[in-house]
Amino acid sequence: MRLDSGFLPVISDGRTGGSFTALQPDGKILADDARVRYNTDDSLDATYSLAPNLPSVVSAVVAPDGKIVLWTDSGTAFLLRSDGSLEANLGGGAQVSAIAMQTDGKVVMAGDSIVRVNRDGSRDRSFDPGTGPRNGSIRAVAVQADGKILVGGFFTQFDGTPYRGLARLNPNGTVDTSFFANQRGIITCIQPLPSGKTVAFSSLPDALFRLNADGSPDVTFGTETGSDEEIYALAVQPDGHVLAGGGFTSFNGVPFLNLVRIKPDGTLDQSFMPGAAALGTITNLAVQPDGKILLSGKTGPQSGALLRLNADGTPDPTFRAGQPKAPIFLTAARQADGRIVVAGGFTVINEATRPSLARLLPDGTLDASFRPSAPILWRVFNSEVTANSAKLAVLPNGAVVVGGTFTAVGTSPRPGIARFSANGALDASFNPTLSAGATIDALLALPDGRVVIGGNFSLVNGVSRGNLAALRADGSLDPAFGANGTNGPVRAFALRADGGVFVAGEFTTMAGQRRNNLAALAADGAFDPAFLPAQLATNDRIRLLTGLANGGVMVGFSRPDFIPGLQATYTLRRLRADGNFDPDFELALGANADISAVTVDALGRTLVGYTEWLRLQFGPVIQRHLMQRFTPSGTIDPAFSVGTGPSAPITSLLVEPDGAVLVGGGFSHFDDLTIGPLLRLRPAATSVASRLLNISTRGETGPGGNVLTAGFVLGGTAHTSVLVRATGPGLAAFGVGGAITDPHLALFRSDGTVVGTNDNWFGSASEGSSSINRANVAATGARVGAFALQSPLEAAFVATLAPGAYTAQVFANGTPTTGITLVEVYDASFLPSDRRLLNISTRGMAGPGGRTLIAGFVVRGSTSPAVLIRAIGPGLAPFGVGGALADPLLTIVNSAGATVAMNDDWSSSADKPAIAATALRAGAFALADPSKDSAVLLTLPPGSYTALVSGSANTTGVALVEVYEVP
Repeated sequence: MRLDSGFLPVISDGRTGGSFTALQPDGKILADDARVRYNTDDSLDATYSLAPNLPSVVSAVVAPDGKIVLWTDSGTAFLLRSDGSLEANLGGGAQVSAIAMQTDGKVVMAGDSIVRVNRDGSRDRSFDPGTGPRNGSIRAVAVQADGKILVGGFFTQFDGTPYRGLARLNPNGTVDTSFFANQRGIITCIQPLPSGKTVAFSSLPDALFRLNADGSPDVTFGTETGSDEEIYALAVQPDGHVLAGGGFTSFNGVPFLNLVRIKPDGTLDQSFMPGAAALGTITNLAVQPDGKILLSGKTGPQSGALLRLNADGTPDPTFRAGQPKAPIFLTAARQADGRIVVAGGFTVINEATRPSLARLLPDGTLDASFRPSAPILWRVFNSEVTANSAKLAVLPNGAVVVGGTFTAVGTSPRPGIARFSANGALDASFNPTLSAGATIDALLALPDGRVVIGGNFSLVNGVSRGNLAALRADGSLDPAFGANGTNGPVRAFALRADGGVFVAGEFTTMAGQRRNNLAALAADGAFDPAFLPAQLATNDRIRLLTGLANGGVMVGFSRPDFIPGLQATYTLRRLRADGNFDPDFELALGANADISAVTVDALGRTLVGYTEWLRLQFGPVIQRHLMQRFTPSGTIDPAFSVGTGPSAPITSLLVEPDGAVLVGGGFSHFDDLTIGPLLRLRPAATSVASRLLNISTRGETGPGGNVLTAGFVLGGTAHTSVLVRATGPGLAAFGVGGAITDPHLALFRSDGTVVGTNDNWFGSASEGSSSINRANVAATGARVGAFALQSPLEAAFVATLAPGAYTAQVFANGTPTTGITLVEVYDASFLPSDRRLLNISTRGMAGPGGRTLIAGFVVRGSTSPAVLIRAIGPGLAPFGVGGALADPLLTIVNSAGATVAMNDDWSSSADKPAIAATALRAGAFALADPSKDSAVLLTLPPGSYTALVSGSANTTGVALVEVYEVP
């Protein structure tokens, strides 16, 4: 398959990369656990560099003079200078759980005890909290404008005085006896107000409250203010409104996701609708002097998000720090006219705001005629979200029905199902009622406009229904359809060839008849006793279905303990129209990761999306291979290749009439390309155009200007994934002596900017991304046929590069500082045909004997392209290169070691006119005529080749070898 480069919708959740850490007094923003800092114009602050080797940062506070205090997960605090360099270790210990900075720069650190440290890290002996908290610990600290210190947590005494979870200290650390708050629960957030009052949050029970200056309850703030889950952050806007962020789904009984604003009187401000800002758990909040809101939170187990809102809660489109995040889930449906409806956890498509629902034209551009009137408020936003979180059904009249884990559309409550008109407006006439706690996990549009719903419910519009029902166009219940239902949840539907419906889920009976998790209804909605899947077991949990043209069905399901030692194995079976397993389909792949999407194309081939990774039933692990195609007999289709495939689970697969496949999910990369979460794959051409596949160069690296340099050019219009490696120690296995022991690799663009660097590809424990780089290098190397790296001191990384010219340079880190190195650049992209290596060039030392500069390259494809190869020595002088090789000798050999061509002086070659014309056409600089430089013009069949440059007449010096694919 190849990527359809004309179909590239940009879909994101509207948030920016990284996580908010602290707002500095000067307006700059510390982000990504203090690893980066943004200027007030959102550009990266190049003057800031975080001190190395610090533990992971939990939070930060910034002094008026710009100095920064970090609290780390080791319980230790560190003082940084304004440029990020380390000034002092402030100590602390594992008991520290909260820090706060005073206006004088002193830092209060609290946990099981509380101390204050001076700016130099020494303990402030003037601060005496006595015995501190007892029968618990401090969870939150805040400093009031008058210097008094609020401490909250879970304790019953402070310095011997009864205080339940909340106390106030004088600036010298003694208890302020004028403040007394008799609160319940555990105080986790404290926010002093300019008025002298205090807003705080307590868990167990969850409640937000406001206290007067003396600690007494402020009854004007309301008495029933609270969320259904934890609040993690509080902030106050200049007008006195309080912002509360956390991991909740409702506030005061009103559906609100994770971020709310409370009016000064304690009532909920329902005009404040943060939309996509609340899609993840909010862990940090700050209000800028202009009233804009900075916030961050968790979008997954190891990912965060940073964004800014206007004061009214609307997204601030001018804030572009970091990069947009892909949706954590997405599903797609295709209309008959080719337009594509998408739903999921996103807010922006092609730079236009489209919260949770949008429609695309067939070419991937946004359909401006479809504009949802309100955002869908999804209930779940974490790593457990699957394809079941969003369901789509497109009706014949262009209306769209969305089902899944949501509670409302804007301010309109909806029980997990809603209908939108053909222009995107919420259809108020379609609002069925379901039993309390109902879930919608399956959705299917019938040709007559009815919608079949499945999930976990017992009532629809007040009528008894067992997890299954059909709704008419007006939202009323169809009494004849699936009237008896199932005795367990319904998870999936598929349309039968005869107009009936396959029903799957977690049940053992339908209409009172024994059926193990799979049954069928006739076209009129009556139970079909003729479909009897007797070979399915009770514990076969079926989640995915796709109907087949012959009346059968393909099912994806889990079977616990199918393979010893595994909790469950996920597999595929094809069933015939009578429900029996089809013996002609035997899946050749056993997987211990859930199947997240499945479909069958017109040729009977089954496409499958997975969640994490696959395992050959009797073979090796296939890492990050989340998409596969199987032949009609169930074997792996050898003609199907998508490289490394998606970087995250696929949740939607659609086969279009012309055989193209729409792939949707939560991924942001596909075959190492930065692309997603929706793309189109088209069948690959029957023949592959010839192209340069990779280059490799062996030469001498040393100090000063004696650096091995490999240049290459990427053509086409799309980005290309490349593997770049510098090998020293590993050359010994090939009989190469005198290699450097520790190569360092750097890759540059043509303008000199650094694309990437690497010293040790295997990384170290202190490098957070070392395991990722190691896995990428190993997997990509195996895929492109590179020899495996053995030494951890080799240098290598994978990069996705835009078209243009690049240079890889290799330096020696260890001893000896001079020696042989092999630098390689592999085209690691298997997808679009408009990505290709156009030429390579390598500069290094060359001479007689063993001092040969060696450049290897591979021609891939089915035809024989024309290739221009040059070895340049004297021609380097105009570019300021000293010590150039006076007389290079060029030899080309094939993989068998046979000499293909040889040239000493290009100007004496019979091909001189063609070489000069070809160099001009390829964009190469002209060679002097006459000169001692060498060049050949060849037509090479697919295969591996090596260009050898040595010194003729015993000359030694710097040479440049180039290989151009002739346009």
